[in-house]
This record gives sequence, structure tokens and C-alpha cells, in this order.
Amino acid sequence: MSEPLYTMFTGPNADNNQQLLLEGKLPIPGGLTYPTQAFLRHCRLYDSYRPRSFPLTVEEHVDFWSRTPENKGSEPHGLHNGHFKAGALSELLASCDTAFLDLPFRSGHVPELWKNLMNFAIEKKPGDFRPQGMRTIQLFNSEAQANYKEAGWAAMKNAEEDDIIPAGQCGSRKQHQSIDLALSKRLIWDSLILE
Repeated sequence: MSEPLYTMFTGPNADNNQQLLLEGKLPIPGGLTYPTQAFLRHCRLYDSYRPRSFPLTVEEHVDFWSRTPENKGSEPHGLHNGHFKAGALSELLASCDTAFLDLPFRSGHVPELWKNLMNFAIEKKPGDFRPQGMRTIQLFNSEAQANYKEAGWAAMKNAEEDDIIPAGQCGSRKQHQSIDLALSKRLIWDSLILE
């Protein structure tokens, strides 16, 4: 992000500017490219928008952990995926885990353990250990990763229901390809630029 947007959205008036942007009342500064101006105008909340919470249910929690592979990597501090997978088999443990995982959604407080992450390099092609032949992934705490996935799914579902993004946002579900979305976005931006 470059000036003047950097100062607007990270400076002392950032909260106020973000609220004005969402309300569609932020004066868009001159000197920005047309696509940037169009994007900022698009960032306003729609009339149909309504704030939502997405409390975790025990059923969703059990379903999530029953589908999660036990051997999936996670950041080494805290509990391993297998602990939660096993806990999902007990009604009492699943209820406790659900309550604990729901606290960050309700309170906004992030546990210190969730702030740990591990950068890990893996090969793009087997045997190619050159830096440009590696891909870096980040491993999060198992609980944090579960919450990030739940929050992402809920955000996509809510955005589709509020017509903020197209239904079936390509690439975010099975049977949808992200290349289809990339093409349609490119065509939309091209048509905006030509206007």
C-alpha cells in the first residue's frame, strides 16, 4: 500500500477512515488509479448487510475434527491434531473444546499459544533444494488453524448470502476452479477500466 492510502488506513485516524469507507462516506483521494478508486467505492457495506456472529456448535466441531487428518502438520507447541480428533469422540470433551475454541470469536482475545507459528520450507519438486525451488508454508497451532478455517468458511458463506461475493466463489469449494474466478474478475476490471 502506498501513500495516501497507507497513512489513511494505518495512521491515527485509521479506525475512523475504515468506518467511513464501510459507510461509503470516505472521500476518495485524487491521484489514485481508476481501478483503486473503483475498489475503494466497492468496499462499502451493502444495504442488505447485517452483522452476524458465527458461534461454533458442538456438531460443527465434531464434524471438523472427524474430517481432519491426524497426520496434518501443526506448529509444535500445544496439542496435536490427534488430541482433538480423539476428543471429538467424547461428548463432554467435544463440548469443552467447542466452548474454548468459541471464546476468541466472542471476546476477540487471542490466546498467547495461538500467536506461535513455524515457517517451514518444502520442495516444489522432489530433490530441488535451491531457495527458488522451495515453497514456504506456515504451521499454526492446531486450535488456531481450526478457528481460522471456521472463520473463513463462515465469512465466505455470509458474504455469498449478502451478495458481497458471487455464489460459489470458485476455488473455495470442491467442483469450483479458481481460474474461473480469476477470468471473471479480470473481465470485470477490464470493463471498469474501459468505462
